[in-house]
Amino acid sequence: MIPALNQDQLKQLLELSVSGKKQAREKVISHYRSFILKEAQKIYRRPLKWGRDEELSIALIAFNESIDAYREAKGDSF
Repeated sequence: MIPALNQDQLKQLLELSVSGKKQAREKVISHYRSFILKEAQKIYRRPLKWGRDEELSIALIAFNESIDAYREAKGDSF
């Protein structure tokens, strides 16, 4: 199980991710993996499974793009 992140830890990991730190990005994605799954299942209105459903790959790409677009200095929330 992935330990919970507080807001400061999340902001730090997001900033590192945006600056190109792969390990920080992987930690953020791991933390939000269940969120990505639940939201994709809501959109596609059916159960999805990692490694089987292409829709989850699409959701992961979108999530990755949201990390790239994050700019805390501009007041963005994640």
